[in-house]
Amino acid sequence: MNEYLSELYDWISSQDNTFQGRRSREEFISKMQNDSEYNQQIYSWISGVDATFKNRYTTDAFQSKTGLKKKTNYSLLLKRSIRNLLPRKKIFLFYRHHYTKTMRRARLLKS
Repeated sequence: MNEYLSELYDWISSQDNTFQGRRSREEFISKMQNDSEYNQQIYSWISGVDATFKNRYTTDAFQSKTGLKKKTNYSLLLKRSIRNLLPRKKIFLFYRHHYTKTMRRARLLKS
């Protein structure tokens, strides 16, 4: 378990009396580690309550400290790999076309 998140849960509960009734410790920790929007909302809320918080933690530093798992953008990776593949495929098709053309000529010359 992330000790920082456990302490953060206690601190938030001390600042907002209704927080524990809305979210259990386990649910809070899970959401903080897996939901980037919720993580950002908590960062913004803390920044509003503690004026020095943004001076101590950037968004990235906070996400790292809370153990936020970055999700891989598979559609972006796919687009990049297709973009990288296209020039190679064009080169392959160019050579295949010329190879086929050359082989046809060779067969015609043989016969």
